[in-house]
Amino acid sequence: MNETLISETLQAYGVDLTRIPTDAAIKPCWDRAEGRVTGIYVQTFCYDQDGEILIDNLAKRAVILNVFHPEP
Repeated sequence: MNETLISETLQAYGVDLTRIPTDAAIKPCWDRAEGRVTGIYVQTFCYDQDGEILIDNLAKRAVILNVFHPEP
């Protein structure tokens, strides 16, 4: 099996590594019909003006931004 560094994978998907915060999560987008990964999601927390994690007061949970990067 060929292993690829995560940095090389992210660059192949067009993700700017200098713009990813340290608390980001990278998740594959699995297409069950095609049986393969069709892209990746980069998930990050949203922050308020004070630098605190933004909380949705209605849902009582952190606000997360999902950015989809399709397969290169």
